[in-house]
Amino acid sequence: MPPKKASGAAQAAKAVNKKKQAEDKQVPSRAKQEQKDDVVMEDETTNPKDEAVKEDQKEEAPAKEKAETGQKRKTPPTSGGSKPPKKEQRQGSRVSSRTAGAGAGKDATSKQIVNFLLSKDSLPYCYPSDELEAANSGKFKKCYSLTPPSLFTPFEHLVTAHLISKPLSHTLGMRSARTLLNDPYSFSTPGKMRAAGEKKIWDALEEARTQHRQKTASYLYDMAVQYADPNNKDDTNNMGDSDEMLELATRANDGGSRATIEYIKSTVKGMGDTGAQIFCRRVQACEGWGEAIWPYADPRSIDALRELGVKVADAENLQEMIESDVDWDNVGDMGLLEEKKGVDDKDYEVQVAVELVTVLERAIGCVLEGKVDQLRSAAAGFGK
Repeated sequence: MPPKKASGAAQAAKAVNKKKQAEDKQVPSRAKQEQKDDVVMEDETTNPKDEAVKEDQKEEAPAKEKAETGQKRKTPPTSGGSKPPKKEQRQGSRVSSRTAGAGAGKDATSKQIVNFLLSKDSLPYCYPSDELEAANSGKFKKCYSLTPPSLFTPFEHLVTAHLISKPLSHTLGMRSARTLLNDPYSFSTPGKMRAAGEKKIWDALEEARTQHRQKTASYLYDMAVQYADPNNKDDTNNMGDSDEMLELATRANDGGSRATIEYIKSTVKGMGDTGAQIFCRRVQACEGWGEAIWPYADPRSIDALRELGVKVADAENLQEMIESDVDWDNVGDMGLLEEKKGVDDKDYEVQVAVELVTVLERAIGCVLEGKVDQLRSAAAGFGK
């Protein structure tokens, strides 16, 4: 005989008890999931940095100083191979700069963007705050961000290119260059750097709180020995006219940027295409070098300009745009003509060269800082 069915009230009570038991079992898993969600939200709102910046912060911890946001300088992308797993987008990365706030600043014209890049208003979008604070402090004569490239010696450009091309954060590369090129080190010539020795170079990199100090110091010292005047070992005033620097200039005159890049790669340890291209981009603003390399723009800088919305095909196209579209009343003289009321032909040529280099470098800086859309939006109202 089958058992009797429970009454309606008994069935309801049994169902309630069963539901309560099921919910009690889910409490731990729900709490665990909520805790996990809290962690995810914290990660999304605390502006995660690239791995290089995290390492930088660890090294700076003993000094109780926190590194400014700066993005790891990347080498040109390579083709082929399987695609890596899709990573979470990070602020300051090239991915986030292309996707975050899509559609913002589309009204900015190429002319507005170029003029804005040459103005002081663009600086916060193109450089880390650490670099700008140092450049504006008055303590340094030469800074990557604000010193016109025409005021660097060719060897200083070589040192700068070596440091900026390293797989370090944007902040670290500029801070390293700033430390080595200013007092008390002032490694402005290969003779000075050679006379200082590898240990002194390491001390400068230690003061800059950068990474890979030992290897970088070794590379820089080898470069100084290679490019210093071998016939005058006590010469510390060599302004770049050693046999090796003259040979580099000769290669540039004979073969342009391609020959210059290849010669640098063959004579400077630890420097590849990226570093040699940075040198060519910057040194063309120096007297005598522009005639050999001018106009030059490396692929990464042209890509950065296009990402900003500047419709430019190559360096010659950018030169034409600068000569025809730049408003000197808004841009100023880039620090070149402080005591002059007029501008002669030679000044104009130097001005255009400095402007071209500045546009390229600030465009790359903006991409590395992950502020493409912000700059485009700001540029949309510039010059009206």
